[in-house]
Amino acid sequence: MRVFFIFIFLCFSALLNAQDQITKRDGEQIDCVITKVDEQVIYFDFHDGERRLSSFIPMTEVRSYQRGGEGSVADSFDSIIVVEDKVNEVLVDTTRYVEEVDEWVNLVVYSPRIGVNATGWGVDYYGYNLTGSSRWGLPLVVGIEGFDLRPDYFDKTGYYQAEMSYMTFGVSPFYRLGDKFYLQLGVRLIYGEEELTDFSGDVSSNMFFGLNPSQGIVFIPESKAGVTLGIGIYEKVLSSDVYNNDVGVTFQLGIKF
Repeated sequence: MRVFFIFIFLCFSALLNAQDQITKRDGEQIDCVITKVDEQVIYFDFHDGERRLSSFIPMTEVRSYQRGGEGSVADSFDSIIVVEDKVNEVLVDTTRYVEEVDEWVNLVVYSPRIGVNATGWGVDYYGYNLTGSSRWGLPLVVGIEGFDLRPDYFDKTGYYQAEMSYMTFGVSPFYRLGDKFYLQLGVRLIYGEEELTDFSGDVSSNMFFGLNPSQGIVFIPESKAGVTLGIGIYEKVLSSDVYNNDVGVTFQLGIKF
């Protein structure tokens, strides 16, 4: 009878020590019994209460895994029985773990603009999805702007008065330079109409087209809310009769929320 109980104890100890363990890249550990390992996936069984369940985990989420070894049983039943674990740990990925970030970012930015031929301002809304694994963000942009032509530049056009209305559409992607700094690249197409009055009082209307590229550096805090700052340059090339080109500097002051 004594031998029987010792045998049961040995079997139970061996089962406990045969427990395997998977360590994920975020540090979480899974106690389980590994049933199969291939190049892509680790298959394992685990207990949920009284139930024995099977699952798997991709290798891309695994930092390491280890399997419990078989125990060694002492020959004498009267001696203290010691079970020695022989555990083999397999390192799968030792790169630094970066938590995946997936959040929607809202920015409202006010931008004074100082150009060679005109001064102006703009108010833009940027909305984009920020992920930890991607360096690029492609925001949705909606905005308005206004400008005044410099008098010395307008006097060369030969018109007494000009009214311009137009719309722009394009892309303005962000490229992550670090945790808080981004390279902002943009290009917008311009489409509008101008109403021109010459010194004789004659009024004419023209449609015009244009291209507005821009580049800049933007500071965006990592917190969910904060102040954003930026500086950049812009160019404009238009088919307008009174405003056909410009280049200038723009500053940005905004709020992230």
